[in-house]
Amino acid sequence: LDLLGRPRESLAAQRESIALQGELGRVESVALARTNLGSALYRLGALDAAAEEFATAEQVLRRLGKTGQLALVLSNLGAVWLARGEPELAVEVLEEAVRYPVSTGTSDYRIRALLTLGNAYQDLGRRAEAVACAREAEGLARETDFPHLVGLALEDRAEYAAEAGDLTAAAVRFAESVEILRRAGDPERLAAVLARSADTARRRRELERAAAEASEARRLATAGGFPLRELDASVALARLARDQGELPRAREEVRQALEVVERVRAGLGAGSDRRSFLARMREVYELEVAIELELDRKEPAAGHPAAAFAAAERGRARWLLDLLDPAAGPRPSSSAAELVDSSARLRGAQGRLLARRQAPAGDGEQKRLEQELDAAARDLAAARAALDRARPNASGFGRAATTITAETVARALAPGEVLLEYVLGEEVAVLFVVRREGITAHRLAPAPEIERAVDALLAEMERASALGAAAFRERAVAVHRLLLAAAAGELVGVTRLLVVPDGPLHRLPFALLVDGGEGGATFGELAYLAKRFELVRLPSAAVWRALAERSAASSLSAARAGSVAGSAFGDPRIAQVEGRGSSTAATRRALLDFEPGALGALPGSRAEAAEVARW
Repeated sequence: LDLLGRPRESLAAQRESIALQGELGRVESVALARTNLGSALYRLGALDAAAEEFATAEQVLRRLGKTGQLALVLSNLGAVWLARGEPELAVEVLEEAVRYPVSTGTSDYRIRALLTLGNAYQDLGRRAEAVACAREAEGLARETDFPHLVGLALEDRAEYAAEAGDLTAAAVRFAESVEILRRAGDPERLAAVLARSADTARRRRELERAAAEASEARRLATAGGFPLRELDASVALARLARDQGELPRAREEVRQALEVVERVRAGLGAGSDRRSFLARMREVYELEVAIELELDRKEPAAGHPAAAFAAAERGRARWLLDLLDPAAGPRPSSSAAELVDSSARLRGAQGRLLARRQAPAGDGEQKRLEQELDAAARDLAAARAALDRARPNASGFGRAATTITAETVARALAPGEVLLEYVLGEEVAVLFVVRREGITAHRLAPAPEIERAVDALLAEMERASALGAAAFRERAVAVHRLLLAAAAGELVGVTRLLVVPDGPLHRLPFALLVDGGEGGATFGELAYLAKRFELVRLPSAAVWRALAERSAASSLSAARAGSVAGSAFGDPRIAQVEGRGSSTAATRRALLDFEPGALGALPGSRAEAAEVARW
């Protein structure tokens, strides 16, 4: 039933099998049946349910000491963790899985475990280990005559080579993988590899081959009903059209890809695998931004900067607005990172308890361990559920999100306000400047160059006192030049900047950037951005407007101040320190309380500001 594409009927049959095996007392068979059920649930995207089945099977197999079958279960559990976007936990279980010796009939699972472990290593930036896993998997697949798995291993090796910039090696391995998957009769995987091979061919300027492979990938994906593979193919065709200078066709390909994005997004629930989809979604929106800006060079008065800004906002705000929907329920108080750590600790405790149960023990001790194990399992399930709730895209993922236009932002800006929105991606690096008069877009240096400059400045800040003001000024001026020099003429007369950062700019304190003017023998004399502008950091323009509208009961001036939209630094309206005439009202205004008027000034904040000013 599963192979015939009838997954719901397959699930029902497997559940009936589990019940019958249980009635017959076949403990090991029940565990293996639960493993099969978990695999079917995984393929349907029901990751939480799959994890529960795998965890139950794991407990039984540990008790029975069946290491061969245990390796299979751990392999599957590692795949679930990776699909949930938790490579650290995937590595934890997969490293255990591949330590067990290969038993008769389990080599294919060992190969899959190696491939998944390699993917987890790659996600963590451990490329050498990822490549080693793919090589070992390929060798084992050839040795045990699993050609389909050879194709998957070659696909991974090609991906790792492409990411390292070795396009020749990537092209050779993609070609091998394509031929093997054709013979194996796996149209979905073949479509995925063809799309990636097409992109490698495009980067090598083999444009005819790229067009043929991407078109075939889309035909396979459309015929087979594989929307994610259709998305891969559409993106490859859009990039190819852009590189060929056919920008209108490239834009149409991107719009087709976005239709697929919305179709897939509407069907994704809180338990589905969204990790790779979210990355692809951002990639498509960045590509749309890049194509609109290319069109602007050819048609400078056709409104392409506004279209590019709208695309950037759609990609950025898609899940943020859903997150802020009050219908989504209360926000968790713990961070996702803390919950991951908690889940890992609980899992380790569960493993130790299972190991202790295998040692001889009296009836009383055995019962106590049983209860302790059940409690650990419940705690682990609770941690996993909390982790899901903590993920920002777990709530309301499938709902439509309202986005915003540059015209709407321009109308909402107060006199003296300007919005600066950055997009730093592989496809494009751009600064959008939205004023009451309209919008402009400025190309920036490549994102890696900007990231290196930001990292250098942050490193300088760690030792600024030892190196002195001149060295710090040099770094701060360099970053200022990269990020703001292009918009200098549009900031004349501006007093307040609404900044929407991206990528490495989320780590950057914009207030400490220094313009290139003369002076600055001491830290206090440097021409910090905070001395010229009030700065408000925002997650997106759409979120800023949505929150401001939600605060309609507050005064218009407080809403425009961003009192519910972000955090502010360096308000020029507070020009004096404590004891020299600064007003309580102005101080409260600068603090930007989350609910305007509901909270007083933060205790001790004025004294801290005075200390900073003296420094």
